[in-house]
Amino acid sequence: MHTKTSQSDPLLNLDSIADDPSDINSGPPVSVIIPCFNHGQYLLDAIASVERCDPNLYEIIVVNDGSNDLLTLEVIGRLERDGYHVINQENQGLAASRNNGIQASRGRYILPLDADNRIYPEYITVGIEVLNEKPEVGVVYGRPELYGEISARNYPELESFNLPRLVIENYIDACALIRKSAIVQCGFYDAGFPFPGLEDWDLWLTMVQAGWQFHFEDALLFQYQVLANSMIAAARQADKITRNYQYLYGKHAMLIKRVMFEQLHEKTHQPRSIQVAQLWHKEGMNAVVQKALSKVKRKLTAKSSS
Repeated sequence: MHTKTSQSDPLLNLDSIADDPSDINSGPPVSVIIPCFNHGQYLLDAIASVERCDPNLYEIIVVNDGSNDLLTLEVIGRLERDGYHVINQENQGLAASRNNGIQASRGRYILPLDADNRIYPEYITVGIEVLNEKPEVGVVYGRPELYGEISARNYPELESFNLPRLVIENYIDACALIRKSAIVQCGFYDAGFPFPGLEDWDLWLTMVQAGWQFHFEDALLFQYQVLANSMIAAARQADKITRNYQYLYGKHAMLIKRVMFEQLHEKTHQPRSIQVAQLWHKEGMNAVVQKALSKVKRKLTAKSSS
């Protein structure tokens, strides 16, 4: 479903955001936010995947994040002429692009969708059902179907929500159904990271601290495109990765430390968590950052050289 939009200020009165499913005046239940920076060759496929769902259940908001690729600009122009809701902005990065889309949205639930990915229609219907029935749940996530350069990435195995794992590894993709009031409560996506890359992980940890629960739907609900060139480029960015991890771990240090020490004390079946807890206890947060960085660098270097 897409509607023509005016050029009026899109910002919402955030205090008025509600989750009441009976509030039919608030728009469709789900707002699909699609940031796009020079991914015009994939964008129409992403939109088409959403449009296979019941048109009464969603709205689509495309955020053109300062694209300068001619093909992308042509696709964006076509979408605008066809009446899609497009926000054009100077390049601000992924976090700010999602935030701008969320602020302009009418739905009570948000589905962030990267321009090079696709969803199955069931994602929207299942997500609505869970979020309507379980007010304590802030996030509904499912399994991805990988396509593209699949060998270029080791995608984490998904499981029911596991906090000890989440504090050391982001295994929940950004493509999830999220309660908008939870996003607002948590301050939206953090655009203050030194570099893009960990915004969704940061939001999950912030939502945990705010008391929101996560629901895992054990089904293939979206398609994740693996682009080999992005992994090769990332392998050359060790300093950026270090600074991002330091920012994330510093921001959530109290949560991570609490969970790690709980694991160390309880001796649960989370060996990686126990190892990290021991390292943190002996050498502090910076040692944990360096351990995480070394693992990332090993994976990326191995993939880029294969």
